[in-house]
Amino acid sequence: MQKSNEHLTKLVKNHVHQPLNPPKIPFIRAHKAFTITELIVTIFSLAILFLVLTPGLRHAQDRSKQIICAAHLRTVGAAFNLYLNDNLDRSSRAPNWIFWNNQWTIDYFGDPLPYYEYQPEHIQVYDPSLTVSGYNPYQNAYWGVAYRDYIESPKAFHCPSKIMIDDYREVGDPFGTPMQPYLDNSCYGFNSYLESKILTTVPNPSQTILTHDHIETRIEGSNDMFYSYQGNINLSQWRGTGPAGMWPYDFAVRECFRHHGQSNTLWLDGHVSPINETFGEDVPQIWYYPFE
Repeated sequence: MQKSNEHLTKLVKNHVHQPLNPPKIPFIRAHKAFTITELIVTIFSLAILFLVLTPGLRHAQDRSKQIICAAHLRTVGAAFNLYLNDNLDRSSRAPNWIFWNNQWTIDYFGDPLPYYEYQPEHIQVYDPSLTVSGYNPYQNAYWGVAYRDYIESPKAFHCPSKIMIDDYREVGDPFGTPMQPYLDNSCYGFNSYLESKILTTVPNPSQTILTHDHIETRIEGSNDMFYSYQGNINLSQWRGTGPAGMWPYDFAVRECFRHHGQSNTLWLDGHVSPINETFGEDVPQIWYYPFE
C-alpha cells in the first residue's frame, strides 16, 4: 500500500511541475518574389513555345481556307452544270471584267464613271449574256454573274485566301486598290477557251479546266494559263512586277497559287483538285483547250 501511495505521489508531482506546452501556431511561409533570372527564363520558354506552335496553327488555318475554297468551287461547278442543262449545253460568254453590279462602272466609251453611293435604286446586276443591238452593255460583268440564278450567294465565288484581284490599276483612278472590296466575290479565273461553247463535245471533262484560283478573272493563253507555250515560262505577263510594272515583285504569281503554292482547280466534270506552282512544263495545253 505504501508503494502505491509513493507511486501516486510521484505522478502528481510530475504533473504539477511539467511546463505547459504553448499552442502550436501554423507556420505561414512568406511568398518569395520571382527573381529577374526566373522571369527571363519563363518569358524565354513561352517565346520558344509560341514559335513552335505558331507555324502549326497558321498551317491549320491556311488548310481550312483551302478546304472552304474547294467547297465554293464545287458549288460553282454544280451551278455551271445546271446552267448548261437550261441552255442546251452551251456555256455563257465570259467578259474580261470583274464586277457583280454597277457600283463601279465604265460608260460605253471606256471612260470611268464616278462611284455610286450604295442606294438600291442605283444598283443594277450585270448580265454578261445580254446583247442590245449586237452590243453587250454589261460587258464589264464578272463571268460568274451569268450563273447567279443557280447559286444562293455570290460568295460561292469567294476564296478566303484571296489577297488581291487584278484591279486594272494601270488604268488609273478610280481603278486600283480602293476597288478591292468590290472584288471579294471575283476570285476565280475562267478558262476563256470554254466560253460560249457546247461542252458535251469535250472528250475528257475530268482533265479539262473550267476555272481556278487566279489574280485575273478571265484567263487567256499562256500569258494567264499555267501551261508553257513553246518552251517559254508560263504566266509571262504576271511575273516580275506584272502589267505596267505596278505590282509587288511576283505577287501576282503567288496570288495564282494562293494556297501555299497550290491553285485550287475546278474541272469540267465537277471535281476539285489543286495544281502545284509551276513554270508550266508539267501542265499540258490540252487541259485548257480540249477540242480537236
